[in-house]
Order: sequence, then C-alpha cells, then structure tokens
Amino acid sequence: MNVCAFVQAVECCARSKKTYLFKPIKEYFDMKKMIALSLAVVSMAACSGSKPETSEVKAFLNSKFESCKNIKVTNIKKTNGYPHPKDASVHVVEYAYTIALKNPSEYKALAAIYKQEKEQVDAYALDIKQALENRSRASDEQTRARDEGDAERGAQATRDFLAANNQAYELEKKSRAFTGKTKIYQNVSLKVSGFYFEGCSDQTIKEFTPSKYGYGGRILNLGIENDDSPEWFAIQDIDMTGEAMLRKTDNGWRGIERR
Repeated sequence: MNVCAFVQAVECCARSKKTYLFKPIKEYFDMKKMIALSLAVVSMAACSGSKPETSEVKAFLNSKFESCKNIKVTNIKKTNGYPHPKDASVHVVEYAYTIALKNPSEYKALAAIYKQEKEQVDAYALDIKQALENRSRASDEQTRARDEGDAERGAQATRDFLAANNQAYELEKKSRAFTGKTKIYQNVSLKVSGFYFEGCSDQTIKEFTPSKYGYGGRILNLGIENDDSPEWFAIQDIDMTGEAMLRKTDNGWRGIERR
C-alpha cells in the first residue's frame, strides 16, 4: 500500500470513530514507525495535489519580461486553472496582467522629439509650397510679357522664375536630407513599438504583448490605423490576458512549451 492510500485509510477510520486500528499501532509500532506514520499523515497535502497560484504566475510572467528594457508586468492575477487532461504533473492556468512602462518620461520624450521633427518637416513643406507658387507666378508673367512684347519685363520674369525654381529645388533637397535623419517622424508606429519591445525576446513580443507584423517589423497592435496618429503618443497601460501550462518540479512550478 502506498503512502497516500495508507493515509486515506487511517483518515477514514478516524472519521468513523473506530479506534481498533490505532490500538495495535500503539502497542506494536515502535517509536521510529510512529514517526514514519506522522510523516505520512503530514504528507496528505501532497496526496491531495497542489496547484499553482498567483505567486507562481507572477514568477512565470516576470521571467518572460526580465530582459525587457522599457516595459514590465504589473497587476498579475491568476483567473482560472485546471489540471492538464493528459499529464498529471501539468496544470493549465489562465491569468490577467498589465504591461506598464518602467519610465514613462522616456516615452513622453518620444512625443517631444516627434513634435519637433514634424514642425521642421512642415516648415520645409510650407517654404517649398511658397517657392513653387512664386515660380508659377513668374511663369505667368513671362507669358504676359512675351504676349505684350515687353522684353525687359520678360527678362525679369525669367530671372524670377529661375530663382524660385532653384529655391524650391534646394528646399526639397534639404527637406529630404532632414527627413532621412529623423528619429521618430518616419514610420512612427515602428519607432514607438520598438521602444516598447527593446530588449524583449522574440517569444515575449510574439506571445505576451499585443503585436502584429507591420511595415519593417512587429508593431503594437492597439487598433491605431494611421501611422501619424497622435494616439501613438497617448498609450496608457496595456491590459492583457493569457494562458500557460506549468509543470510541477522539485524547484516549484515551471512553464513549459505548448505542443
């Protein structure tokens, strides 16, 4: 008879108030055997089967995010759990958690950088528009001067056209150079997502964050449609749910890969 079966038999007899089993035990068991029996009774908790609780889920999730530079997990809570149908040593747990920033001020700094970059790009665009309008007016003036036979006026209009055309060209070149060096302005979704995911393993990003494939890599999947939306700089804590399989080991509950 194994330990668990023995303990259950003793417990059954105790509930029925029949003491005849205990008398021979008292008379014939020596002290060492009584100690062994006591240890067997203490082991009833193990016989009934333990299960992972919120503390084990916390350890599991924290291990997944420990390499992440800018994000952490908070508000971790086990919400449900049940034994694995095919493996008695495995327990399936369902849980809820929140992804939060370690230093929100660094995230806010991204918005400030984006604002400065966008203002400069917009300023270039406005200057280019003005130069192109000047070129168009000079072209119209060239046509009128030619039609009216005013050579001097036509020559001035040509000079104005060339000056405006050259100005627009130089501004466009500067705008492209500046835009190419921006840190945030181009592909905002990828840059903000990259800040969130920095240091995280590919598995953590894929399985424990709200992500999807976007242009250039994985991005946060938060329902923000436009890349230049201000919502990218207004992200709050992200509430998540998940499910994992934990196996009982000598060192506690450990997460295992799903098959």
